[in-house]
Amino acid sequence: MIKLLLFLNLFLLEPVVIDVKVRGMVCSFCAQGIEKNISKLKMVENVDVNLKKGFVSIIVKDGENIDMNKIEQIIKDAGYQILK
Repeated sequence: MIKLLLFLNLFLLEPVVIDVKVRGMVCSFCAQGIEKNISKLKMVENVDVNLKKGFVSIIVKDGENIDMNKIEQIIKDAGYQILK
């Protein structure tokens, strides 16, 4: 399903936004760490962490391939759980 949505977004030339629900973030340092590390990825244009709702929203650069494994690994390596 995610692949279909990503294809449609690319086809319509709209920015691709990935929302990831994360459990375990409790402070602004948690949010800053995730934001900093995900921002380092080549494919990422912008990262916004909503600490209160437990979401990480990622805007992907135009024309870049999306590697969800890298994004998920960064979150897991920081000690947080991804909710599906």
